Amino acid sequence: MSQQTTPPTPPTYDNAHLAIVVDVWKHSVGVQMHFNDMGMKIRNLYFTVIAAAIGLVGVVQGRVIEVQSPPLTIHVALFVVAAVIPISMLFQFLDQHWYHRLLIGAVKQCAFIENRYKDVLPEIQLGASISKESPVKFSGIWRRLFWFVSDPRFRDEKNSHLHSDAKIEVLYKSVIWTMVLLLIPYVFFNGIEYNHCSLAALTVHADCTPYGTNNWTPVTHTSRAAP
Repeated sequence: MSQQTTPPTPPTYDNAHLAIVVDVWKHSVGVQMHFNDMGMKIRNLYFTVIAAAIGLVGVVQGRVIEVQSPPLTIHVALFVVAAVIPISMLFQFLDQHWYHRLLIGAVKQCAFIENRYKDVLPEIQLGASISKESPVKFSGIWRRLFWFVSDPRFRDEKNSHLHSDAKIEVLYKSVIWTMVLLLIPYVFFNGIEYNHCSLAALTVHADCTPYGTNNWTPVTHTSRAAP
């Protein structure tokens, strides 16, 4: 005959102890709010910088830097577009690898308190509820569109959930890769000119007209028959 084991009795705490626990939990929530607010301020500043960069591209459009030797013409807008890439990387580092790590630490501490006192204080489950609702499932074509997201929780085909780290990657890396994809053809077709001839025109041996405009009619070489 098997003996039935009774579940362990949850520990009991007096009201003074529970009051201290609630105060510590409230302080942990306040720290979460502080670091979350810091993250939002960083992202708001980032959006302002991106908007300023877009406006600056229009302001400097048509302005060039002339280099005598070798004979290069570099469009100033090229520097603006290129500068967005390292600026975005710095903002991502400050956001994801600095303040977000501190936020994660505060969330884990809050979750520890909530899990330890969940039987006697079931009302303090804010952190657990937020952590449960935060991930967003993106599958199918979204996994291909967000190919640059490195979070293994998103790369897993059975999971494919965007957690907070992956969301930050989407925010910054989408801008970074958009700038890269714009920068490559811009350099090739207009951003840099050699002897007033774009790199694309040089590759097809096009004849270039004076300053900045390219005649895309390829130069043909005719051979003369020997007399």
